[in-house]
Amino acid sequence: MAAKLARNLIGYVAMAAAHEGMVLAEAAGVDLGKLREVVESTPVKLQFDVTIGRDSARPVPDDADRATLEFVERYARLAEKDLDDALAFADDLQLDLPAARGARRSVAGAFGWHPEPSG
Repeated sequence: MAAKLARNLIGYVAMAAAHEGMVLAEAAGVDLGKLREVVESTPVKLQFDVTIGRDSARPVPDDADRATLEFVERYARLAEKDLDDALAFADDLQLDLPAARGARRSVAGAFGWHPEPSG
């Protein structure tokens, strides 16, 4: 039962994210057929596999090899930047994207990165 609930969570949150991407694109005048083409021609599944392919949901340990630590930090920072850009654009269009805001708060963890607390 726990696996089913976890699978449903993954699926429905992904659907919410896809919907919010469609809302953003449509508000910006992007044809949704074109958006579909762009999504289908990019490695979205690979991005998903970076998370679901990990051995644990826990952060990558500090003593992991340097290449792994650099990978998770680089891509977590890129994800944060990309989400910040999308959310700023949504704000310009006066759109509320709650799933995207939630993703921004937690995306580093999806990569297994645990940034140093600021301040």
